[in-house]
Parts: sequence; C-alpha cells; structure tokens
Amino acid sequence: WTNQHGCGGNEHNDPHKLNCNINIQYMCVPDYDVFKSVTDAARVDCTMSCQIPNPKNPSCSATGAVKCRDSHIKTEADCILAGYVWATSVVNNKWNCPHDCSKDHASKEDCEADQGTWDNTHHTANCAATEDTTQACRYFRDGLTTARQDFTQGGNAETQATRLQRRGNNIKSDRGLHETWEWYDECSQRHRNRGLFTADQNLRGNSAIYTRQNPNNNRRGYECPEERDH
Repeated sequence: WTNQHGCGGNEHNDPHKLNCNINIQYMCVPDYDVFKSVTDAARVDCTMSCQIPNPKNPSCSATGAVKCRDSHIKTEADCILAGYVWATSVVNNKWNCPHDCSKDHASKEDCEADQGTWDNTHHTANCAATEDTTQACRYFRDGLTTARQDFTQGGNAETQATRLQRRGNNIKSDRGLHETWEWYDECSQRHRNRGLFTADQNLRGNSAIYTRQNPNNNRRGYECPEERDH
C-alpha cells in the first residue's frame, strides 16, 4: 500500500512506516444453501423473479429509474423468507427465461391451468444432455460459485451424440455462463491465424485458443482467446 492507494503520511517521521487505515466494506446476504429453490436449475415462473431491493427502488418497480438486481432464488415463498421482493421480471423475463409450455404461457401455474404441459426436463441440475439436447443449460447467468465451467477436449472420431454428452458433462448449472460452450469448443479446434504477431512467445499449440497474450491456454470460462485478443 502507498499513498496512492489511500494510506496516510509517515508515522513519527519514520519513512518506512505508513499510517494505513483500510476500510473494509461488506454486505450481508442470505445464505443460499438454506433455500431449496436455489439449487433447482428450472424456474416455475418466467414473468416474476426474486429481486434484491435497491434503496432508490425498494419495491423493485419495473418502471423505476434504478432497477433491482435478480437473486438466485426462484420461488416466491423463499424470496419473501429472504426479505427480498417478488416482482415483475425485467432481465430474465418470458422472452429470456428457460421454459417450455405447450400452451404458450410463461408460468407453470398458468400453463397447467390451461391444460398445458410445463417442461423443464432439459434444464437439469447437472445440465446433462437429456430430452432437448439443443437447449440444455445454454442460458447466460451468474454463478453461485466463482469456479469456472469445465471443458474437456473431444477426439477426432467424436460423433454428434458424444459431443452433446461431453457438453452436458462440462456445463454446471451453479457456475456462471457468459459465452456458449459451442463457441469455445469450435475455437479449440480451429487453426489459429498465423499472420498475427506473436513476438517472442512460444505458443504451445496451433489452435485459436493460443495467442501471444495467452501462449499457454489459460482458459477463462468459454471465452475464445483469439477473438478476445484480436
């Protein structure tokens, strides 16, 4: 720490001793482990969501100047128990929420009341490639952990079925997802642009996941290094 980072002057004319008073800011949030609905990857209502109230928008009104942040709680009962607000979805709404209703409704209650079928079987807890293999866990989201998504490299003789299974085994529903698994998988198999400047770096591979800035393939989620760096 130096004065540039918020420390005060020297103490007792000692140039090697700085008067650093560090303020630690924190915010208390509910322990997600006590809410069962957090561990369920599926949502039963894509018109409402559990939102963390903002002092400038305590009711989490959708028309408020300041929007409330979504929590990972998925049921109204758990939301109220946590002291949050069950309000109209703004981000993860009916157009951007993983759900399937045969009667075109955005909540399980309305769907089943209209004799429809509410299907979330392809959004399983471990994101396995189940019934609908084209949609399994592809929606963007924050994670409940800071761990990155997994990735295993496929072989030359891989079939479409085994590729879908590999994707299902890699993606975890409790981890953040900000690029698609397919994007990184294709990046890892595509030849890199050999016309790009590599300076004195010894790239350890010839696919697009190796760049001058990332010669060792230090993976960050499903971000394609060549697309990111160039």
